[in-house]
Amino acid sequence: MVLNWLIEANYKEKWYSIKSTPRILLYILFYAVFLIGMLYTEDISNGVFTLEKKLSILTFPLVLGSSKLKNAQKRSILKLFVLSTFIALTYCYIGGTIDFFSGLPAHNFDIITQSKYIQETGESAAIWPYISYIQLSNQLAFHPTYLALYTVFALFILLDNYNWAELKTQQRILLGLTVTYFIVSVILLSSRIVYLAFIVSIMYWTIRQGLGIKRLVFLVSLVLTILILIYINPVSRYRVYSELSPISLKIPEDKMGWTSANLRILHWKSSLTVIGQNLLFGVGTGDGNDAIVNEYDGYDLGIFKGYSSHSEYLRTFLTVGLIGLTIFILNLSVPFWKARKNKQHLYVIFLILISICCLTESLFSLQKGVVFYGFFNSFMSFNYCKLENDR
Repeated sequence: MVLNWLIEANYKEKWYSIKSTPRILLYILFYAVFLIGMLYTEDISNGVFTLEKKLSILTFPLVLGSSKLKNAQKRSILKLFVLSTFIALTYCYIGGTIDFFSGLPAHNFDIITQSKYIQETGESAAIWPYISYIQLSNQLAFHPTYLALYTVFALFILLDNYNWAELKTQQRILLGLTVTYFIVSVILLSSRIVYLAFIVSIMYWTIRQGLGIKRLVFLVSLVLTILILIYINPVSRYRVYSELSPISLKIPEDKMGWTSANLRILHWKSSLTVIGQNLLFGVGTGDGNDAIVNEYDGYDLGIFKGYSSHSEYLRTFLTVGLIGLTIFILNLSVPFWKARKNKQHLYVIFLILISICCLTESLFSLQKGVVFYGFFNSFMSFNYCKLENDR
């Protein structure tokens, strides 16, 4: 796409589009703060690697913000994403089922957590672990949070582009089955933060045109159904109802007490300590992980190694300071306000998903997250909005 953009030329017209579109400059500015962070980082090689990973934040606004896509191309992009997500999920289910019947062990948890899970659920031999969480998404070498995020977005693409009242009976059945398939897949992927983002998105989608009695009943019923489905699956039940218990959230006294929940609390606590010492500019683009290593002294982490903020907000604050965090929040809040004002509901949903997932995930530290954000944020900011207005 970038190569095609360069070959097309018309640089004067593209430069004019960039200059006359403030949002392009806002998106580029977010990348620029990481470039500036290279001036005072100590780990140059990791800084360069970080810039490479975040390149989508720079390139997609430039390309999509200064290009004109035809409506047919825009619709094809959305349909292709939905179809790709459907195929990816189906592939994962097939792989998980084959693993189950082949007698291969399911790998959803570390050794310590696995023993706790088996002790509590007694489901070590059932098929649930093979079609849930890490074991499911690992068929594509994906983290479940990212695949669940894609699935929720694909679901809302369907809801946004098809009017139930205008569909024929067969089309309604197909749409209903596909939406159900996506909802069940989100539940099985067992990502807690995506659960929260999904429920908030459902609430927005339901009440965006007012909250009457019927909508309220529907909303409550749907949320209760999701919570029941989470409870039925032993893997998601353990992750939501057991790991988030008050006891599991406490910092443990020994290495056997660590869970994914209290580890995140330790990551956040360590990040905030370093942030307090480097408030304005951060520690530099390449020094994020190294800066918090010393904060783990005194904790027996056992098998749990690796240092991460586990929050894109904290990660940005840690590396490029309050200035970078402010620009990041503006990158989310300004488009959100404009999308709401223009009733671009799918774009609002996208920003809700990204904003919430960034609370507990360093979403832009992996290509799976930063490319997804960079492309679809630019696509809907500069192209999809026009498509909706053309309807």
